[in-house]
Amino acid sequence: MSPNLLQKYSVGNFHFPIRSGVDNILVNKDSILEVVQKVKEDEELLYEQLVDITATDNILSKTGYSNERYTLIYTFLSLKFNKRLFIFTNISEEDLNIDSITQIFEAADWYERECYDLFGIKFKNHPNLQRLMNDYNFQGHPLRKDFPLTGHSEVRYSEDQKKVINEPVKLEQNFRNFDYESPWEGTKYIKDEIESNDKKN
Repeated sequence: MSPNLLQKYSVGNFHFPIRSGVDNILVNKDSILEVVQKVKEDEELLYEQLVDITATDNILSKTGYSNERYTLIYTFLSLKFNKRLFIFTNISEEDLNIDSITQIFEAADWYERECYDLFGIKFKNHPNLQRLMNDYNFQGHPLRKDFPLTGHSEVRYSEDQKKVINEPVKLEQNFRNFDYESPWEGTKYIKDEIESNDKKN
C-alpha cells in the first residue's frame, strides 16, 4: 500500500501478519468512507473490487488489533496489480453504527445486511438494512459469542394449527442431565444393567 495513505489513515502502529501480496490497514470507523474511496480511485492502488465484508466478536479474545467488542473486516482486490487489501475497523459495543459503503460499492449491500443480521452492526444510510439470513422477527444476533446455543425461539410446523409457528425454545429437563463418566469405564446405568443381568443368570 502507498506509505502516505497508510500513515495518514492508520490508527496507531498496526501490522497484521498476512501472506505476501496482501496489504492491511487499521482505520478509524469515522473515516471508512474516505479510505474506501481513496483505495478505489488511487492510481497506485486501484482496489476496484469488493470481495467481502465480515466481522469478528472479540468479547472472549482481546487481540493486538482490537480493544473493542467487534472488528469489521473489508476485503478488496486490485485486478491491475493482483493484490488484496484488508481494511480493519473496530466497533464498540456502545456504538454499533458505521457508515455504509454501498454508495461506493453496490456489492456491499448484502454483505452489510449479513453483518447486521448476524452481529447487530448498523450501517448508516444503507438503502435496505433488513435481516438477510434470519426471519424478520428473529431475536438477537446469532454470531455474537454471548448468543445462546439453543437460540431464543424455534420455528416449526404445527399439525394442530396447520401453519408454521414461532415459539420460545423449550428444553425438557431430561435433556439437561449429562453423564460425565469416563467412556472407558462405561456409564453407570449400563454397568448396573450388566450386573443385574449377571445376578439373574
